[in-house]
Amino acid sequence: MASKSAGCQYCVAHTAESAHNANVEDQKIAAVGQYETSHFFTEAERAALRFTQRAAAVPNAVTDEDFSALRKHYSDEEIVELMV
Repeated sequence: MASKSAGCQYCVAHTAESAHNANVEDQKIAAVGQYETSHFFTEAERAALRFTQRAAAVPNAVTDEDFSALRKHYSDEEIVELMV
């Protein structure tokens, strides 16, 4: 989602390839653009993808609500990892 937000098609392609190599289902990779509504994603994944997409936006579009959603599923350490 960070690559998609930045508009880097090269990065999007290589991230998809990495996901495929990590045994993520091809259908799930193809559905990442519709993560908010796709049944392939859990609420935790949706929160992480939403955060990632907004954090990569210029200017940063992350809200307090985004952090609240993340904290339902992830520790502070895990949230920091999402930002790296």
